[in-house]
Amino acid sequence: MVEKSIQGTYHNVSIDFNFKKKYETLLISFETRVSSNANIWILSKYNSRSKVLTKTVQIILENGNHDKYIDNESEVKSYLKKYGITTKDLDGYYDKIVNQKVLKDWCSIYDSKFSPEDYGDMTVKTQWENW
Repeated sequence: MVEKSIQGTYHNVSIDFNFKKKYETLLISFETRVSSNANIWILSKYNSRSKVLTKTVQIILENGNHDKYIDNESEVKSYLKKYGITTKDLDGYYDKIVNQKVLKDWCSIYDSKFSPEDYGDMTVKTQWENW
């Protein structure tokens, strides 16, 4: 449903819920193309018990093969720099998919106390915030 209305190089948009008491998480992730053989993978993980949303980034190598990736922060930063991708770009990718597509659609369908503009009472941790 989501992927059909997203234009550009975004793909593998995923929304996953884990309601087991041990986890109680919501995951929203997506990929966008960096080069002919690599994608940026942005993952946002919300833990409803701790009320913490964590946004992270990885580089998926070799055309979406999730077995080959870069998750070491300094290597990810170096890779992004090589392709001229800034933290502002990462924020823009996140906003376009998570806020303006997923959450906007969610709020238009379900009665929610959260919105793309107001996440409510939670802590947001962004891996690339101080890069």
